[in-house]
Amino acid sequence: MSLNVTVTKGHDFTTGPVTRAALNAAATPTVSMTGSVSASEIADGAITGAKITGTDADAIPNSKVAVTSGSIVVGTGSPGVGSELAAGTSGQILVGNGSTLASVAVSGDATLSSAGALSIGNTKVTGAMLNAAIVDDATIEIDSASNSLKVKSIAATNIGSGSNGGVIGFNSSGVGANVAAGNAGEVLTSNGTSDAPSFQSLSVGQIKLAASEETTDTTHSSGTNTRTIKSINLPINSYNKILVSIEARLLCDNDSTTFAIYEDSTKRKDFPLPRNSGTGYDISYARLETFTALIDGGQTAITPIILKKEGSSTNYTAHIYSFRLWGIDE
Repeated sequence: MSLNVTVTKGHDFTTGPVTRAALNAAATPTVSMTGSVSASEIADGAITGAKITGTDADAIPNSKVAVTSGSIVVGTGSPGVGSELAAGTSGQILVGNGSTLASVAVSGDATLSSAGALSIGNTKVTGAMLNAAIVDDATIEIDSASNSLKVKSIAATNIGSGSNGGVIGFNSSGVGANVAAGNAGEVLTSNGTSDAPSFQSLSVGQIKLAASEETTDTTHSSGTNTRTIKSINLPINSYNKILVSIEARLLCDNDSTTFAIYEDSTKRKDFPLPRNSGTGYDISYARLETFTALIDGGQTAITPIILKKEGSSTNYTAHIYSFRLWGIDE
């Protein structure tokens, strides 16, 4: 269809007098247009921005603009010519690349969902990414952009809550665990490697002197085999344990020689000692030491507790200062 323009004269002088009014009417013709303007009837560049109104009544309605769903119109080239850009791919964003727009996926250390949720990947944040001044000693502070903690970096107020009077321990998996406060007088007690420690009542037994003897006797021997050096009788008792304590200087001349504590005829503990191969085996070569052994109590008859020399040594010297038996009630 083309545009038709009709011009009608304002006055017909075929009849009637020529008057001023008729002349004025003749000078004002009537112009009417029908049809529409086709693209071939408009010169290139003839329609400028100034010729397009901005009122809603004259604007081009959105329904008349044909754009694919999920796409936008982007100017390309110079001067820019509108073209469609597909922007509907899930999780992608529009990024300027210096000349135009591009729809790209978020990559690197984070991902973006179609709902707009940005997620940082596991193990992606390292100490090198953190500023050493991001926090202070009241929270956590890193040292030289590494992931080590500075002294006083975690204040007590920043540790998770627990019970009043409690402490923090670790369970069998090595995970921190709150240890509940105990009752008055209880002490923190290890529960081994299977669980965190706990507060428990302290069981304190009694220790009593069951038998004692002090002497300054020095015993020398040049014989072989087992020899008794000193013996003390343990009375009938109801103790849970007996602590044998001997303060002495002991010396021998052979590596195979040992001293031992016996309960009657049963050996309870050996004491290997340094040897002295010098002539005379002077007791001054021997250190003053306390030799101890823990044996079961509850003897129902008087029982000798004996210090003996054993082995193939032909010489030994023993200077006994004290020989004590302590009864322990657990």
